[in-house]
Amino acid sequence: MKQRIMAVMAAAFLVAGSPAFASGTVDEAAEAAPVAAGPQYGGVLTVQHWGTDPPNADINTGGGWQAMQYFYGTVETLAGGDFETYGPRGNNASGFESTRDYPETFWKGILAESWEATPSRITINLRRGVMVAPNDQIGLQARELTSADVVLGLDRYLDGRAGPGNSGDRTENGGWIDGVRAEDDYTVVVDLSTFNVARYLQMMERAPIYPIEVVEASPQEFDNLAGTGPFILEEYVVGSSLTFVKNPDYWGTTTIDGEEYGLPFVDKWVNPIIADESARLAALRTGKLDIFSLVQPLFEESLDKSNPELEKAVWMHPGAMTFGLNVKNEYLANRVVRRALMIGLDREAILQAAFGLGESYGWPFTASIMPGAHIPLDELSPSDQELFTYNPERAKELLAEAGYPDGFVLGDIIVTPGKPEPHETMATMAAAFWADIGVEVNIKVMEFGAWADLIASGEGYDIVSGTTPHDNPGFFYGSRFGVTTGDGGNHSNYHNMELIERYKHAMTLTDAAERDAIMKELTYTVWEDLPYIPIGIPAKLRYWWPWVQNYYGEFEAPPISMARYAAQIWIDQALKKEMGF
Repeated sequence: MKQRIMAVMAAAFLVAGSPAFASGTVDEAAEAAPVAAGPQYGGVLTVQHWGTDPPNADINTGGGWQAMQYFYGTVETLAGGDFETYGPRGNNASGFESTRDYPETFWKGILAESWEATPSRITINLRRGVMVAPNDQIGLQARELTSADVVLGLDRYLDGRAGPGNSGDRTENGGWIDGVRAEDDYTVVVDLSTFNVARYLQMMERAPIYPIEVVEASPQEFDNLAGTGPFILEEYVVGSSLTFVKNPDYWGTTTIDGEEYGLPFVDKWVNPIIADESARLAALRTGKLDIFSLVQPLFEESLDKSNPELEKAVWMHPGAMTFGLNVKNEYLANRVVRRALMIGLDREAILQAAFGLGESYGWPFTASIMPGAHIPLDELSPSDQELFTYNPERAKELLAEAGYPDGFVLGDIIVTPGKPEPHETMATMAAAFWADIGVEVNIKVMEFGAWADLIASGEGYDIVSGTTPHDNPGFFYGSRFGVTTGDGGNHSNYHNMELIERYKHAMTLTDAAERDAIMKELTYTVWEDLPYIPIGIPAKLRYWWPWVQNYYGEFEAPPISMARYAAQIWIDQALKKEMGF
């Protein structure tokens, strides 16, 4: 295998000379178009996903999310979302729209054929007959994956950038894992000092298993890549594209209409890197892109007019947009005031103005991503349900009840510096709505370093616009309700020790139903006390052409990658030709 690394202009790859929700919203014209009788092998699938250059080829050490989007197609993880059973193509229990971690109730084994988690150990039984693809560059011959590869992979993942012996996951550093060992060639045991569901979800779905030979040769080098995945890296042209070819010895299969097929269907999976948004849209419009994963809502009307045959689905952001209410503020320390502030906001108007598309109820856990922990709106108490109806008169009544019939000057809204434009819109509109009920606020935009120092101190601010995870329960309660001030996530400085202790207990439970019951219990407390005001969950669109078959609009699985969907997709060449491409 020979791979070329070149520096070129980002837009050159595709565009030079180029003329509803996760279940998918399919255009009627697309539905009427003829479809081939069955799956076809061959062809090229071109997908614009996140579309950035990877710093290196090692997801563990420096490659980060930029590498995840591509190389989870070459190296695989132990488990991942079972989108065939639970996604839009199955029973639609989940939209499979998260960039992070799915609950284990939606999992299937990938490299792990089965596994068992107890409070003291995780036993992983590997799938047999999984072959590592060869790589002549490093002298790697095709061979079977064994537990030795997996033990090394898990150890490298756990250590990550911290380096051996420094991982916060290790028991000696206050973590949860005593060690990882091979019990035999196909059995891996992770010995635990305690169970941590948040980290367990991450480890099983995110730890990339690089073959030992790749690690010894340096997994950072693109030419050294090899793994068990459906695709093999053929070429990386810096700033332009990454091209993968099918792994002819891939172990995975899928069943369509009762018939089993080997994967992947396509001969090549091409990932362009197009920096300019107008160039990306042009590539989609002209059929140079088969799938465009992240389209801004403002382009929906234009695309619907120019290309009504395109199919589309909605992707929900993994974080809800919130205002953290610093309870150290004398006014915000009053729960009734906090509730008045939420009722006094037209949250739907703010969400639409700041982000164009989204869901106004889904915090802290969405029905699609964390259904076991989600509480439907109609199951909240009447007083909590009223939080979701914009009612300035009721907000004034609550302020009077709290002792502020004439309102007050509250302080500052600190705008998150990472993506200031939508957060400035959020803050500006909130300030106007609150002025209508007699509460005055200022808006303050800060550079990142000063902002981080201020938030970490827990002092000198009143309200913080921010992004709060709504998928993995460990992220939500662990960051936004941390016990100590200055943890970087607890913007509200709300410290409910009973809630924290219940949360910590839930994180040690291996029984998902029992854990979800506690998450729901805690969520009722969150709504009652309201240390955060959720504005909503922003969304973007993804589009694909009708010739893209066996794709149902799912976003990512495992996190930050479309590789597993790419392996399932086949191209209807006749339909593509009939449509003029």
